[in-house]
Amino acid sequence: MAHDNVIEAFTALAPYYEETVDRELRLFWGVGYLEFVERLLARVVIGERERVLDVATGTGVVPAAILARTPPLRVHPDHGPVVGLDITPAMLSEARRRLGPTEKVQLVCGSGTAMPLAEGVFDVAICCLGTHHMDVPALLAELSRVLRPGGRLVIADVCATPFWRSLPGRVMFAVLLGFYSLWLRIPRRGNGLEAYGVSMDRERARAEIEAFRNYRTATEWRDLLGRYGFQTVEMSEIHALHRVYPGGILIVSTLARSTA
Repeated sequence: MAHDNVIEAFTALAPYYEETVDRELRLFWGVGYLEFVERLLARVVIGERERVLDVATGTGVVPAAILARTPPLRVHPDHGPVVGLDITPAMLSEARRRLGPTEKVQLVCGSGTAMPLAEGVFDVAICCLGTHHMDVPALLAELSRVLRPGGRLVIADVCATPFWRSLPGRVMFAVLLGFYSLWLRIPRRGNGLEAYGVSMDRERARAEIEAFRNYRTATEWRDLLGRYGFQTVEMSEIHALHRVYPGGILIVSTLARSTA
């Protein structure tokens, strides 16, 4: 994915990111953003001294939810128990405002596909609603590098449905891409989708055009994870409210232990 387009889109979106995501999740899947995060975190037990990485941390919703859980996590000697990584400085600024002064979260500006982080130091890695804006093979290669053997990976994101892989779905897909591409060229206010609860400025529309091509089915996810040494523990799909909407997926996997 083009980093510049993603940074530009989420810089503009940062002040109202949580409200936007909440509205869109309710529209597509019938679940609010905070409830969705809780469902994600319910999939993994985090030990009190385990090191946690949250990739595409955005406004810090996932680290805040982790710290609110009980028992409280202890601060690791090297850094807080949660490292939040995001490529967009404006999103990290919103995360700092949300989290306030805390030694339990370290916010790092960097790409999920080239993490400025040491090898094999994390016990748990989480990525919530971020993989479709990244080069996923490069992301998984980096996650397999920074996780310790046996470490857990939890992913939640948009998922391509069987309909999207069918001929009618592929036609609809092409029409949507054409719509957004045309909309980028036409000077106008709004995007024509406000009545449906979807807010899309030009920067985000450009990023979403790239992201459309990055949605995967559950089978495609399972195969890709296996290529990078991850063993799937749990995979569950979130059914969209309407068949033309994208579905969602929750994945829990572990990094295979070295046999050397």
